[in-house]
Amino acid sequence: MWYKQKQIFQRVTVKAMLLIIVLVFPLNILAMVNTFQVGHALTQKIQINMQNIAEVYITTLDQRIERADSIIYKMYAEDADTALLLRPDDETTYINSKFRVWYKLFNEHVSSSAADGYFFLLKDTGDLILSVNSVYNSQKSALKEALIIPELTDKPNKWSIWTLDEQKWLIRSVDSKNCFYGTMICLSVIEAEILENISYDNVSADFVEIVSESADGAAGIAYSQRGRVYMQIEVPDSVITSNMPVWYSGGLVLVCLYLGLIPLLYILSQRWLTAPIKRINAAHHHIEQGNPNYRITDKASTLEFQTAYDSFNKMADSNYFLRIENAEKEIKRQEMELENLQLQIRPHFLFNTFNLISNLAQRGEADSIRTLIRYLADYFRYLFHAGQELEPFERELELIQGYMHAAAIRYPEGFVMNYQIDPDVLAIRVPPLLIHNFMENIINHALVKGKTISITLSAMCEEDNVIFQISDNGRGMDQEIAEEINQHNFKRKDGRIHVGIQNAIRRLSYFYGEKTNLQVISYPEKGSAFTITIPYLSKEDKDETVIGK
Repeated sequence: MWYKQKQIFQRVTVKAMLLIIVLVFPLNILAMVNTFQVGHALTQKIQINMQNIAEVYITTLDQRIERADSIIYKMYAEDADTALLLRPDDETTYINSKFRVWYKLFNEHVSSSAADGYFFLLKDTGDLILSVNSVYNSQKSALKEALIIPELTDKPNKWSIWTLDEQKWLIRSVDSKNCFYGTMICLSVIEAEILENISYDNVSADFVEIVSESADGAAGIAYSQRGRVYMQIEVPDSVITSNMPVWYSGGLVLVCLYLGLIPLLYILSQRWLTAPIKRINAAHHHIEQGNPNYRITDKASTLEFQTAYDSFNKMADSNYFLRIENAEKEIKRQEMELENLQLQIRPHFLFNTFNLISNLAQRGEADSIRTLIRYLADYFRYLFHAGQELEPFERELELIQGYMHAAAIRYPEGFVMNYQIDPDVLAIRVPPLLIHNFMENIINHALVKGKTISITLSAMCEEDNVIFQISDNGRGMDQEIAEEINQHNFKRKDGRIHVGIQNAIRRLSYFYGEKTNLQVISYPEKGSAFTITIPYLSKEDKDETVIGK
């Protein structure tokens, strides 16, 4: 009974209904809550930015007001020309003082950025002395007419906002015994600068004396203690919505999509019915096209299609196991061939080494014998450790250096050894004793009696390859022999075979396939240079080797 109930829940129609109940409604609620939270967070962020901008500009305005008040007060209370202007002895003194006062106010614009204008309005004569920043010279006449209106002088000693010639100004008029004097700051320029520094469109930035009720959106408001005005920056909801991230709008779309149950059911039918049938047909097509390793690894969502998947995989396995068995036999054959190649390399070297130890023992050279025995210990340790088919070149280089020290005992003045090794090459993986055998070949065949030859081992990285070069200026070989090696023609006319080089090329081909190359350049009595090119294969690339390809 329980098993039959479990099978019911594996049916397509039952799963579709469960998805509607479990996924659609909870996801709609989560999407709506998340959308609201994102919108609220973005609004708060914009509001904080606008508040910071408003406070920065209000702070700057307060500083300008403080400096402007100080400048105009000093002109009124301490300047000698202002005193003569207010109490002139004669008309000439009055005219000269009037000019000098204007000139001093003009210099304040040049040396200070406190106010955009300063003025003196004389009560007795009605004369107006006005000095404004050169930017507003075109508006000077309109400003003069505006400054003599009664409303301006009716609000003495207070900063207030005035609109003069379609420009918004912050003006303070101080009522003294003989005159009105004051300062002017153009607020319209500051408002334009604020809007230019805000990256949003359709934003308003206004200086007001009374804050109006903000519409929906984000607003930043700051108050000037000295000017007694507010800076109010408003960002409408429409601007905030347009700057929402793309996925925010996508979330709203998903909410609507989740409500479309008919499209959802259609998609589910495609996934649970049509897609599995297509998957089985595609699997049969892979088998027919000669891909016996193809399997259906996807888990079916229904019992019926899972049974069909399992039947297909079992059918394909019967052929696959036969192919695996044949492949394993071929791999073992190649491994045995490789081991035989390595065994062909070692005996000749060991014979020469033991023969040298015997000669040294007869001469009583204990230190040299210890050096050779230490080298042999390293040599055998390397062979036993090299259970892997490829070994880091750094280990082989240490063994090569030990071998050259041992060879120097046998031929103390026979050669000089040079190493030119790129540090990046030390990590690459090479077949064991590959380079070592070339060094041994030089010692056995290239040395010239009575001459000290130079031997160089170089290794460098070039793009995706590693290039080894083993060169000497010793005995060399005929160009005919070198050409036979380059053409991989190892059987010479005299019946002899280049066994060592042939084995090296076969090992390179086994490990690296067509990505390797071996070339030799040689001239009799001038020396030889073997160049080996292999793909870069580091310690980390162990699982990506091309062995057996």
